[in-house]
Amino acid sequence: ALTCSIIGLARKVTTLCASIYFYGHHLNAIQGTGLLISVTAMVLNFWGKKKGGGHGHGDGGRAPTAPIAPEEMEKMLSESEDEEQGDLEMMDQEDDKK
Repeated sequence: ALTCSIIGLARKVTTLCASIYFYGHHLNAIQGTGLLISVTAMVLNFWGKKKGGGHGHGDGGRAPTAPIAPEEMEKMLSESEDEEQGDLEMMDQEDDKK
């Protein structure tokens, strides 16, 4: 769907530029600026897709993260083990209340 919308945008902008050129339309400064912005945005969008800018499927929309050092990973794992024990202790206390 995204590819179709990009192609549709390219077709519209190309038709507009061709019309201006072939029929000799004159643009004022605001119209020319708007056309320049839209063509620039379209070209940059195409370049971003070709370079694999991470906008395709599978990137999950997340920013890239730095790898975690092994020491830090061990610390996080030991903390998660402590949390699991805490949950078990709470369950034991709830069982005692019953």
